[in-house]
Amino acid sequence: MLRMGQRRLFSQTTVAVANGPESFAGKAPNFGGTPLLGATALKAVLDGLATRGVPASPPFGVPHTTPLPAAGGSAVSFIRALASETQPRRGPRLPTMMRFDSLLVTGTNAVANTPLNWNAVLTGARLTNEARSIRPDLGNPGNRAGPDILATGVRYDGWLARDLALHAIKRAQPIVPLGGSTVGWVVETGGNNWNPPPADTTGTVAGVMLETVAAICDTPELSVGLVPEPQQGDNVQALVNAATNALGLPNVPVNVANAGEIVLRVQREIVPPSTVSATRYGPCAAPSARRAS
Repeated sequence: MLRMGQRRLFSQTTVAVANGPESFAGKAPNFGGTPLLGATALKAVLDGLATRGVPASPPFGVPHTTPLPAAGGSAVSFIRALASETQPRRGPRLPTMMRFDSLLVTGTNAVANTPLNWNAVLTGARLTNEARSIRPDLGNPGNRAGPDILATGVRYDGWLARDLALHAIKRAQPIVPLGGSTVGWVVETGGNNWNPPPADTTGTVAGVMLETVAAICDTPELSVGLVPEPQQGDNVQALVNAATNALGLPNVPVNVANAGEIVLRVQREIVPPSTVSATRYGPCAAPSARRAS
């Protein structure tokens, strides 16, 4: 029975049943496939660059890798205790919060100190075997038994892909070094290769990416009034010092090539104290960031 109410019948379908065990050409546990992000070589590259992030949310089947903190204390300390800054990074968020978007972004360029050529894939599916789907109207033949998942995705290049790259790096690294092997996304994106790519003057379709997220996700200290509201004329070092002071860390010397771009990115991450009273805890949306940009 199709969803629109029409019936579909299949006739003269013969299935031969013979004695003896049947064999399968692939490996039974994964039906001949390997999850994209489960490949050893790819994980090694992404972890070596500190560019992998995985949200932990047991209600949605992604277990925590850190022990639950003791009761008591502030909401910020509770959320921070659930985080892990080693690769793959598990950013701070409440146990019931979840990110449902999956991103795979690459940036390449043969010329140094120039904007990278970005390519990005954004989907609501997990990049695992469960996302393999073909002919769901016939029960997804050729794939292992399980829930039918029909997920859409989009691929971008150019400016939108670069915006998705910024979105992804903020999930894979903290804003400043918090342990592990990451330098923080302020320094990671501090080169001219992260500047906006040239505008596309030949296209006929326009698009925009909107980022929203609950205020206390990823860097909760920046959304509870601990950091002064950014002012016009602030420089990168002053903003980074405000962030490290809120995190209780020593100040980190910062020397970036694209200071103007970095200032805007950091300012978007800091929720002014005047807006904290209106903040509500809620599920992480997809895509996500501190506020709309």
